Amino acid sequence: MKTIPWARVAVLLGRADRTQVWLAARLNIAPNVVTNWKRRGGAPVARARELADVFGVSVAELLGSEEVVDRMSKAGLRLVDRIREMDRLGLLTRQAEVATLAFLDLVERVGVPAAGRGRK
Repeated sequence: MKTIPWARVAVLLGRADRTQVWLAARLNIAPNVVTNWKRRGGAPVARARELADVFGVSVAELLGSEEVVDRMSKAGLRLVDRIREMDRLGLLTRQAEVATLAFLDLVERVGVPAAGRGRK
């Protein structure tokens, strides 16, 4: 099943300075549904229109996040994996979460290529 990458949803939540509970309320679903989306790495594409409306973006912009993930550097992907692990262990602080969202936002705006862009 195709999903909307959680990285994109996380960036949009961060930009709006909102929580997963807020998102669940706006979509009229239980908060644990949003938690499951995060755990699985994405939201169902069937929710694309609703999510786009909630965040005030187009569906194309919402779904375009796969490009963002593809462009992330290997170091960035390792960082995201480590932060997910910290979150899973309950060690993720709000400051670390905000920093992560800022990083993902920066990657989206700058468009760091995934391969072929090493130090020379």
